[in-house]
Amino acid sequence: MTYTFQNKTVIGLGALFSILCILGGFQLYKKLSEQERVATFDGPVKEFIDHFNVNLNDFEYALHLQNKFFDSSDSVDSIEFEYFAEVILEHNPAISGIGIYEYDIRAGAKSTLPEIKYWVVADGYEFLSRKQMRSITRTYVDMRTVGNMDDYSTELFAIDDTQRKFVSLVRAMPDHKMLVIMVVDVHKAARLSISNRIASNFIVYQTQDDKKNVAFSDVKYSSALAEPYRGEVTLFNQQWEMVVYPPEDLFNRFYILIPVLAFLFSLMVLYIVYFALKVHRLSDERQSALQDLKFAQQKTVEAEKIGAMGGLVAGIAHEVNTPLGISITSCSHVNDLIRDLKEDFDNGELDENRFEEFITSGKEVLAMALGNLKRASKLISSFKKIDVINADDSVAPETVDVAELVENFAEHYKQNAMSTKVKINIEIGRRSEICTYPTVINQVLDALASNAAIHGFANKEQDCVISIRVTTFGKWVMLKFADNGEGVAKEDLGKIFDPFFTTRRGGGNAGLGLSVVYNLVKSKLQGELNHGEEPEGGLWVSLRIKDLDDKE
Repeated sequence: MTYTFQNKTVIGLGALFSILCILGGFQLYKKLSEQERVATFDGPVKEFIDHFNVNLNDFEYALHLQNKFFDSSDSVDSIEFEYFAEVILEHNPAISGIGIYEYDIRAGAKSTLPEIKYWVVADGYEFLSRKQMRSITRTYVDMRTVGNMDDYSTELFAIDDTQRKFVSLVRAMPDHKMLVIMVVDVHKAARLSISNRIASNFIVYQTQDDKKNVAFSDVKYSSALAEPYRGEVTLFNQQWEMVVYPPEDLFNRFYILIPVLAFLFSLMVLYIVYFALKVHRLSDERQSALQDLKFAQQKTVEAEKIGAMGGLVAGIAHEVNTPLGISITSCSHVNDLIRDLKEDFDNGELDENRFEEFITSGKEVLAMALGNLKRASKLISSFKKIDVINADDSVAPETVDVAELVENFAEHYKQNAMSTKVKINIEIGRRSEICTYPTVINQVLDALASNAAIHGFANKEQDCVISIRVTTFGKWVMLKFADNGEGVAKEDLGKIFDPFFTTRRGGGNAGLGLSVVYNLVKSKLQGELNHGEEPEGGLWVSLRIKDLDDKE
């Protein structure tokens, strides 16, 4: 068969067309696989690992509860400790055991291992005997450094050559001359947070001497063909790498048929074009739906703003109109008194008693009018607080000790508070100096204390306590402000930082205190802010304040 130039051209174009179909099919396969992986594996696994980190961070609260338990009593016997520890073990299945050691941190390093005073283990961990715990403590806890650190974690360790891995969480209680050591089954904690259909295979690595070794694994089958997701797990001072492999049936394997069919059937290109048009059409529909959603959201926000503005206007009108109405009535009454006085004077009926009566009534009415005008002026002035963020733009940040600022604030509050029913408790961890705005921090603390006094303790006459805890994490300082007041209704908890939101509109409150706190922390301190309900009642607000000199 003789190939003409035209035939060769057609063959060449056909071969080129087939190659383009293969390349196009392969690229389409790759893109679809990546999209499905992100949607069905990477995103959920990241959420699972983040949830695992949150669960690990909750162990700090369990250690803190142990400290508070001993703070609450002058003497704790073994029965009380076992009952309290069993409650913690019941709510934290990954905690294997809790031990209290007699050890005076303030006496310096000791050559002998401290004695275990109390020891409670969870069901299924009976092998964690006192003798076993002394061996673990001797091996993994440096008794010379426990007094110089906040809550910290030991390295991972195994017990009796089991597959499970544990860590010991240590907290010093110098006021009680004790240590609390809590053993956590990290393997079990990982399974509780991560082990599921999507993330059923995972391996945890730890790095020692610049070498990465397997700490523990939970691999049920081979997943060599699938790329794993790599994340980090942090527990206090320890950090481990976690590698999660997807199940073999999680991704659609039939995508590989796209380049195969493209090679066998060049007409598949027509399907790809159709598919591309369909995707484009779906993308247009999605964009249109997105625009409709944004429009609906905008309308919803506008409606909410109008509703909020209506409530605000009604509240402000009520707060301002009341003193203004009283002032107008008072002035009108004074005007009537002056008119009557003039008529008596013109008729020659003005005597000493009538004049004295006029003076007395006039003074009372004018005092009432002046007091209400001042009240209205104060309300109007309070609305200007919404611009408080821009008031100190010329002030430069300073290097300060946040713990010292909190101590000074507490002392100043005790000396200048109008009521002595509120007490402030302070808990200071490791101190650290950062560059920030000390005046702004004082404003935030003052606003939080004022909010607690006005709202939290309004109907409470005793046992009113404000707790402030300062903790340092690298270049960040965590400041947790909590009160044991009435708390906030669940339906209002998400609105407490909204401008002009208040639950005491008729009491002269403009609803700007916590809104100003939110804006100061976010815009001025460049920090993070969270809040929630205290377990025993009350409200807590945590501020994560960054070092403004830190450029990372």
